[in-house]
Amino acid sequence: MAVDGTWFEGDGGGVGPDRSPAVVRRRKDELMRRAGSASTVREVFDLLTTRLPGIVPYSSAVWTAADPDSGLPSSPTLWEAGTSGNRRRWRQDVDRVEVGDYVALGRIARSTRARRARPRELRAVLACENSPWALVSLRREADERPFTAADEQLVAGLSEPLGRQVRRLVRAGLRRAPDGRLPAHPGLLVFDTRLDLVATGDDVAPWLSSLGDETHVASAFGLPVPMWVVAAAARALQSAQEGGHGRVGVRAATMSEQWLFAQASVTRGPDGRPDRVVVALDAARPSAIAPVIAAAHGISVREREVIGHLVTGTGTSAIADSLGISAHTVRDHMKSILHKFGASSRAEPTALLLGTHRPL
Repeated sequence: MAVDGTWFEGDGGGVGPDRSPAVVRRRKDELMRRAGSASTVREVFDLLTTRLPGIVPYSSAVWTAADPDSGLPSSPTLWEAGTSGNRRRWRQDVDRVEVGDYVALGRIARSTRARRARPRELRAVLACENSPWALVSLRREADERPFTAADEQLVAGLSEPLGRQVRRLVRAGLRRAPDGRLPAHPGLLVFDTRLDLVATGDDVAPWLSSLGDETHVASAFGLPVPMWVVAAAARALQSAQEGGHGRVGVRAATMSEQWLFAQASVTRGPDGRPDRVVVALDAARPSAIAPVIAAAHGISVREREVIGHLVTGTGTSAIADSLGISAHTVRDHMKSILHKFGASSRAEPTALLLGTHRPL
């Protein structure tokens, strides 16, 4: 898909592959201006599909939100159509647990949050303050030129500002009261070790339909199984095969901005080998959402420790004794926490973390 000739506002009204530094800079500024006006994460993804090709051309892409705690793919997702070969390759990447590469990207220095996984695939993480908020895979066709170091640098430079915008939207969604549309019972999906869906629970369809995802894996059940759910199952299976506990949890937002928790757990056969992966979709409890809330408000590791005591009603002196710091330092942390939450008292962040908040 040719994109270099696309006209973009602010380029002087012409049509052509002008990629001079001044033009690219204007396009980046326009992209960020529009991202600042987006009202949902999906709107940011839609914006990127129209604006990013003028900065870094590509032929197809996958955009997915990320769980800021685990770094794994989450919801919503958006697939930009390319060749069927690209779609098959993305599924193969999940089967090989290539999502681990994205997890690693989200934890390293800002300048390297984009990298060329293959000559014609560029992977990136949109992250803010070391928490990942979205994952990106950009691809070009075999007859197109490979990505360059300059392309990598351009996308890496967008990681922090775009990650900040996605975080802003997640934070806004967390402050809205749940509307109660999720089913009362968990939805179950059972995969074999080839990651093919082999069984489902009765209540799974409403859970899947609540998600605004476009990257799906075909199944014999006719259900649109999101790719990120398969990725969670793949990570759990990898953990079990490598001697780990075989469990992975992913937090995801529905289209109505309610939060669910996908728990992938590996079962074992009589020989002790992994034989199934069960993914349970259920409404996220406050304890599951607390890491997202903390990351969305830029809460530091030490501040999270203070908050952990706060929600149990622990007083300042007791918090200081428990953490081995002075009461004065605890109060400084509290001031910082209240500032980040935009709160005037301890009750407000505590209520948000305990799930008893109301719309602002």
